[in-house]
Amino acid sequence: MTAMSPDLSAAISTEIAAMMRERLSVTVLHPDDVAPSTTDSTGILQIGEWIASLGASPDPLIEDGQNGEIIGRAQCGLLYGPSGTAKTAILNEMLLAVASGRGFGHRPLVDATVFKSGKGRVLIGVYEDPMDYSRRMRGIAATRGIDLSTLDWAVVPSDLDVTTDRGREDLLRRIRADAAAHGPPCLFAIDTAPAAVGGASLNDDDLAGLLFKLGHALVREYACTTVFVCHPGKDQTRGPAGSYRLTGNSDFILNTMATKTGFRLTKRKDRGGQSDRALFDYTLIFPEVERTASGRPRTAAVLGEVIPCERESAPQHTEPTTRRKLSDRQKNALAALEEALATDGARPDTTLGLSGDVRVVPVEAWRQEMMVRGIIDPESQNPRMDFKRLKDGLIARSLVGERAGVVWSCQL
Repeated sequence: MTAMSPDLSAAISTEIAAMMRERLSVTVLHPDDVAPSTTDSTGILQIGEWIASLGASPDPLIEDGQNGEIIGRAQCGLLYGPSGTAKTAILNEMLLAVASGRGFGHRPLVDATVFKSGKGRVLIGVYEDPMDYSRRMRGIAATRGIDLSTLDWAVVPSDLDVTTDRGREDLLRRIRADAAAHGPPCLFAIDTAPAAVGGASLNDDDLAGLLFKLGHALVREYACTTVFVCHPGKDQTRGPAGSYRLTGNSDFILNTMATKTGFRLTKRKDRGGQSDRALFDYTLIFPEVERTASGRPRTAAVLGEVIPCERESAPQHTEPTTRRKLSDRQKNALAALEEALATDGARPDTTLGLSGDVRVVPVEAWRQEMMVRGIIDPESQNPRMDFKRLKDGLIARSLVGERAGVVWSCQL
C-alpha cells in the first residue's frame, strides 16, 4: 500500500473540517423574524379553528324518526341477540338501506320505508356460512325486487385473522384499495365477531380491544361506522358474551329479542342519546330461494313488517326488567323448556315468521314437564295460573317466545 503524502493528508483534513462546520452551523432567529404559520406542524388548533375544520355534523346513517339515530356515522358498535331473533336479517336490512339510500324498514303495500337513511358504500365480512348468507341475499332480492348487482355493496374476503396486526393491516389495505376504486365505505360489518376471531375467545380483554382497533382505523380514515354481530352470554341479562371491553368500547349497542307477538330491536347503549329504548317491532318472512336435488324447498329469513315503538314503552330512567336476576323457579322453568324441546321439539311452521334453526314445542308440553319436575304443584290452588305467571315472566325478559300455541327458547 502506498503511503499518503503529508500535503494530501492535510488538504483532505481541511476539506472535511469545512464540510462539518457547514453542516453543524446553526442560524439563530429572533421570534419576531419568524412569520406565523397557519399550519402548525404539531397539529394543535385553536378551538374555533378546530370546530370550523369539522364542518356541519353529518346526518345519521339510519335515523330514528322520533329520537336521534339508529346508527350514526363514524362509530363502532354491536348488534347482538339470541339465536333465532334475526340478527343477520336486521343487519342485511341496514346494509341495504345505506347501499340503496332508500331507507330502512319495508312497508307492506306501499312504496315507502319507515326510517330515513343515508347513502354510501357498504362492506361486509362474512365469517359465518357463506352459502347461508348467499341464500339470505337472494331472499332479499326476491322479496324487494332488487337487482343485487346494482347495489353499492361488496363482500370482503374472510380469509384474514383480524386478531393479528398483520391480518388487520392486510384487511385495511384491501379496504383502501377498494375505496380508491369504488369510493370510501361508510358502513362496514363483521358477521359474526366470534367467528372472525376463530379459535380465540372474546373473553380476552386485549383481543376484544383489537377488534375495535380495526373499527377505529376505519373511523379515522373514512368516518366509516363498523358493526360487529355478537351473541349474548349464558345470562342474557348481562348483555353480549365476552369481555366488558365489547360493551365499554361501543358507541352503540343494538339488541334483538323475541316478544309475545314477534321480535323487537332495542338500543341498549347510545353515545349521543337515550339508552335502553325500544326502536321497533318486526316480523320475519321466509321466501323460497332454491330447492334441493330431492325437491325440498330452501328458504331464507328476510325482515318483514317494521313497526316503530312508542317511546313511552322505554322511559329513560327506568331500569329494564331484564336486568333483574332470575329466581330459582324461573331457572328451573327454563331447564324444563330445554328438556321439552330436546324431547318434543320440532321446526316451526313457516307462518310463524321464525328462523329455520329454531325449535318449538307446544305450550302444554312445557307445562307438563314443569309438573313432572315439581316446579308447579298440581295440588296448589290454581296450578294453571302459576304456570302462566312463570311463562309470562320469562317472555317479558325475552328469554322465551310464544305464538300460536307453541313456545321456544330465545337462549343460545
